[in-house]
Amino acid sequence: MYTNIFSLERALQLSLLDDFPKYEKRRAKSMMNLKRDYLGILIAIILCMGILIPFNPLVIGTDHPTLSTDSSQISNAGEPSQQTSNEVSSIESTTVDFSWLRWYLEYDNDSDGAIDTIEIFYEFSDFTTSEWVDFEIEIQILFWNQEWQYIDSNWEWFTEYVEPSKTYIWSYMWRAWYDGNYSFSINVYDYSIGQLAIEDIVNWNDASKFAYLNDWERWIEEYDEDGDSLNDTIEIWYSLNFSFSDWVNIQIRIEIFYWNGYWEHIDTDGEYFGEDVTAGEVYNVSYKWRAWYNGNYNFSIRIQSYSTNNPFLEEWVAWSDASSFSFFSQYNRTVDKYDEDGDMWEDTISIEYSINFSFTDWAGLEIWIDIYFWNGYWEHIDTEWEYFWEDVTSGEVYNISFQWTAWYDGDYNFSIRIRDEYSGIPLIEEWVAWNNARAFTLLDSWDGWFEDYDEDGDGCKDTIELGYNFKFRYTGQVEVSIHVEIRYWNAEYGYWDWSDSIYEWLDMEVTAGDLHTWSMKWYARDSGMYEFSVHIQEERLDIPIINEVYEWTASCAYNPVKEWGSWYEKSDKDGDGYDDTVEIGFDMLFTVTGELTLYLRAEIRYWDENSQDWNYIDNYYDEFVGDIIVDKWYYCSFEWSAWQAGDYEFFITITGENGGTYIEDTIEWDSVNAFELLDSWNSWYTEYDEDNDGCMDTIEIGYDFRFTVSGWVDLDLSAEINYWDEESGYWEWVNYVNDRFYEEVTAGEWYTFSFRWSASDNGDFEFQIFIRGSNTYRNFIEETIVWQDACKFMLIKDWNIWYNEYDEDTDGLYDTIEIGLDLTFSKSGPTFLIGLLRIQYWNEQDQYWQEIDIYMYEFFDEDVTVDVWYTMSFTWSALYSGNYNISFALAYLSGATTNIQIEEWVAWTDVSAYQGLEFEWNRIHEEYYEKRPDSITLGYNFLFSESGFVDFDIRITVLYADQTAMTFNLESITWDSFTTDVMQDIWYEWSINWDLVDSDDYMVYFFITIFDGRARLIDDLVGLYLDEYAQDLHKLLPVESSSTTTTKEKPSSTTTTTTQTITPGWTVTVALTMLLVIIPLRRLKRRIG
Repeated sequence: MYTNIFSLERALQLSLLDDFPKYEKRRAKSMMNLKRDYLGILIAIILCMGILIPFNPLVIGTDHPTLSTDSSQISNAGEPSQQTSNEVSSIESTTVDFSWLRWYLEYDNDSDGAIDTIEIFYEFSDFTTSEWVDFEIEIQILFWNQEWQYIDSNWEWFTEYVEPSKTYIWSYMWRAWYDGNYSFSINVYDYSIGQLAIEDIVNWNDASKFAYLNDWERWIEEYDEDGDSLNDTIEIWYSLNFSFSDWVNIQIRIEIFYWNGYWEHIDTDGEYFGEDVTAGEVYNVSYKWRAWYNGNYNFSIRIQSYSTNNPFLEEWVAWSDASSFSFFSQYNRTVDKYDEDGDMWEDTISIEYSINFSFTDWAGLEIWIDIYFWNGYWEHIDTEWEYFWEDVTSGEVYNISFQWTAWYDGDYNFSIRIRDEYSGIPLIEEWVAWNNARAFTLLDSWDGWFEDYDEDGDGCKDTIELGYNFKFRYTGQVEVSIHVEIRYWNAEYGYWDWSDSIYEWLDMEVTAGDLHTWSMKWYARDSGMYEFSVHIQEERLDIPIINEVYEWTASCAYNPVKEWGSWYEKSDKDGDGYDDTVEIGFDMLFTVTGELTLYLRAEIRYWDENSQDWNYIDNYYDEFVGDIIVDKWYYCSFEWSAWQAGDYEFFITITGENGGTYIEDTIEWDSVNAFELLDSWNSWYTEYDEDNDGCMDTIEIGYDFRFTVSGWVDLDLSAEINYWDEESGYWEWVNYVNDRFYEEVTAGEWYTFSFRWSASDNGDFEFQIFIRGSNTYRNFIEETIVWQDACKFMLIKDWNIWYNEYDEDTDGLYDTIEIGLDLTFSKSGPTFLIGLLRIQYWNEQDQYWQEIDIYMYEFFDEDVTVDVWYTMSFTWSALYSGNYNISFALAYLSGATTNIQIEEWVAWTDVSAYQGLEFEWNRIHEEYYEKRPDSITLGYNFLFSESGFVDFDIRITVLYADQTAMTFNLESITWDSFTTDVMQDIWYEWSINWDLVDSDDYMVYFFITIFDGRARLIDDLVGLYLDEYAQDLHKLLPVESSSTTTTKEKPSSTTTTTTQTITPGWTVTVALTMLLVIIPLRRLKRRIG
């Protein structure tokens, strides 16, 4: 399906072109030390939508329909009762046909004489075929508290090989959190086809709160764990006597406060208890914590069901006169220096800490090293960091080491900070000095060289070739970046002006002693002196190799145009008997043979009688390519129509790929009549109630045109949409619409063009509309339309939010969340939604909510039916241990409409960071062309820091963007895998070749997501321009032998207008061919986490 998404498409495009990297470090089951190059996509999406999402944490669920409470369904207390649903329904499933029956039983599970537990049964029967069925059953639970409030949800499965003659039973049991009335919304999905098979509601009235405990007792023990004879550790014990026999999974949630002149919250922690318990027996659980500082503490303790977050024990515990815990019983630092490059001088330093921990437990340390070089002052030149994660034993020695290679000869200082990752408490802070270091030399030898040439054959040197010969000292893989900054000496003002920048990347296998050569060719844009500042660096070691400057004097500018002539031809395009359009062309004779690209720019000025000056009104830009032959004539041309009657001046430049100017010319066009594209037009609008709530929420704004010309007409419509803010008393921008009319028309006939937009709020909206030619700033229509008393369009009628937690790294702690929305719609038909996930992490050290993940996306593209439930969900794995607030927002995209329909926040607490193997990655990206991109190879290189087994699932979502209507077409969602045994420090590759669809779309996006089980490891985006006019690229065409031209030699600083000549011309269609600035492949050094 196609859906207008101009705001999103433009945001994604801008994000790509801006090349804004985002870095993070993640620990994963098969992943760690991940280095990523990311785009700020989702913030750009939201900003382009003009919507500021408010932060409202800890909200789960909203807006549920009022549910009835039927007292006839209440059984006698203490007696199991059977209830049969009011109907027996027959369901026709795409997979199988079957019937179902529902009833429920009530129980007194805590034996207090009151009903506290419900068990809901479903009987499936009368299957018409024998086969596997796979039902996903969602249970949403609401509690009546003056209104229906969502409190819990669960997902269950019924997977069975069914036979027509048999009956199958599935049941679900739930215990009451509070005294009162409940309603269970139950949806059974046929998972194999993603459709809703059963939608049911069960009401349960006068339930009694389930009492988890018969009795409990708490006591405290204090310890000296660091061996200094002072109590530094507290252990809080609970003896729990459960009221029932069953499996229990409970969470002990603890908020810790320290007396710092006031009770300062310093930590949130917890423990988990899962066991099959027997009523009447006693079970002990405990929580241990080490003091951060000397002083007094208070612990707010809450024991709750882990699955439901329902607290059944809450209290405060005080701890006085605690002594701070010392992590290390002792440590030693060793500094060694080495000669790594074999020149007999020390160029590498190794700093190692041998640590004896004072305790036996899990330890996590962060090691930060800031490096300073004496350059007349202590100049900060680098930052490195390491991490230590391990189960430690008191009395054993653990080593943490850091190596660094000198960049320059001289003196260095290392600022070293080691702190506890969990609490942020600094453990070691010190300086290490390194004097008389020698710079590491990667190369055994190298030499730079350059040669200059007369490339265009005019007798003066205009081209330089700059190169280097490298001889490396070792055999292996090197990654070398080359940056050449080119500056031009501005003699008039006496300084160097920037002229150009060249970037290249060499990733190659080298052999010690072999010669490797790199070179570049550059063409002078003008005569004069140039400076080439060369910076070459080894990226893995982050070591500068070469820094030097060359100077070169160009005798003249490179210009492959030997002779040229300009011409123009006037015409009456609108048929009123007066010339209103000009075609301007250039005939060129070249000194070179081969493929050539030229860029034509025209600045168009109009003579203003009042100011007696030329005023700028428009510009024109085009590209021309051709395979040219030396000493043969070629031409290019463009067409432009006058805005108003009067005199015009065209200042035209033709430049090459090096940015040098080949031709400059000025052409005057006098006594011109205005071109009128439209003979007549009128506008109109119609309102609609799209969400069927009795209020107008959608407007269609249209235009009827009658043209003065026949042929292809290309018009761009843009509309700025403003909302009347009653509080501020002015119009506020809310959205932007772009659309296109591209059609072959006949003069005198009427054509209609319209767009639809749905209101993003209740109130009044203003549409400032401009319709202009596709390659001109002239507006043929300008007007403002006001739409009053609009109602917000709500495609989503009802929704529930839910989440599930998983232990994906199998360490016994939850590290991954699946968060989803169940939706019903107010309107049937093709529907395109984008889910946006926004994640905030509670930064305990700095005490604020920190945005950490803002670029995840999911797509919903289905033909929906009113009042049928659909599901959309994300999975995400925690970067750090702690607490999170997660926002799930849905953006609706249809026609010109782009707005946020829903935003829900979920609190995810006491989370464990996702653990696993370390790996780095970089992207593989190759494109294959004929006239347009035909296929693309996308992939990833992985480098693992440990040996092990990896099993990645890789999802490739492909979207095509249509230039005409600015829409997205969700082309496909494809899955692949990367499964292998990996070895430490060896690169592995996964890639896929994708054939591009031959369509009129002008851009394709590849959204690539890599999962390890449920864990989401990588989100990446690649965009590629397709050029919908590829078959009609503007060509440098041979000049016919019969044509006449006034020729010129290469232009000096100014040229004069040539005489008008009538030459068979080539009227071009307006098109821009743009190359996407692809995100550079780089191994990112920085790690956060």
